Amino acid sequence: MKILSDGSDLEGVEKVEDIFYINLARKSMWILDSWPKAFNESSTFRYVVLALNVTTLIGGAIYLRNNTGVLSSFELGHTYITVFMNCITCSRGLMILSKDYNHVMSLFVHKIHLFHHRHKSDYAYLTHIFIHKISHFYTVYLLGLALNGLLLFNLIPFYNCYSRGMFKDVIPANATYDHAVFYSVPFDYTTKFKGYLAMTSFNCFISYTCTSYFCVVDLTISLVIFHLWGHMRLLTYHLANFKKPASVLESND
Repeated sequence: MKILSDGSDLEGVEKVEDIFYINLARKSMWILDSWPKAFNESSTFRYVVLALNVTTLIGGAIYLRNNTGVLSSFELGHTYITVFMNCITCSRGLMILSKDYNHVMSLFVHKIHLFHHRHKSDYAYLTHIFIHKISHFYTVYLLGLALNGLLLFNLIPFYNCYSRGMFKDVIPANATYDHAVFYSVPFDYTTKFKGYLAMTSFNCFISYTCTSYFCVVDLTISLVIFHLWGHMRLLTYHLANFKKPASVLESND
């Protein structure tokens, strides 16, 4: 996977969905089901993911209420950050459910994308290639950062548990399992191994959705902005090079 594109990856492409960075962005949206849908397509999975994030928000808020004054400042600050991040993911989940989001994304794919306008002039083609290179780099770069952040977010607690000897047959006295995110739930996941496995598995999934709500939604918005900027460049160029009427040219002569 090349982080920089020279435009050669556009050879043989006949529709927007076949462009590498668009296809990559589309695949990264699967967990949110946020690719624009046809009128009669089901949006059930979008509601399921949003419901899970609302559940984690409630669990995190209750955990904060129950443990304020008990946790260390570091653990408390970490939990505050994850709860506030959950608030943002819920708001973005609601945005994805809106008809306006689906309409704008459909317009972007089927009308706004500069791929549809590349044949209108030589400058339109050059602008299309220029925006394509920017979009390709930004997509690969941002998704790469998101993947690294997601792995580190979940592997650091795992390493902390390993370094404390929490995976041995006999765990150290008064030791607890570390987690990426903490919630108030009706089972023990800090000292029981089965509870640890269940919570770690859930955290891997929910942190993936949270990463997608932040990075993939931001990526989507950025791609739309890049192409709108490309249209502004085209408009500015054509206004600056607008052909004068024949009568004006004759009078100047």
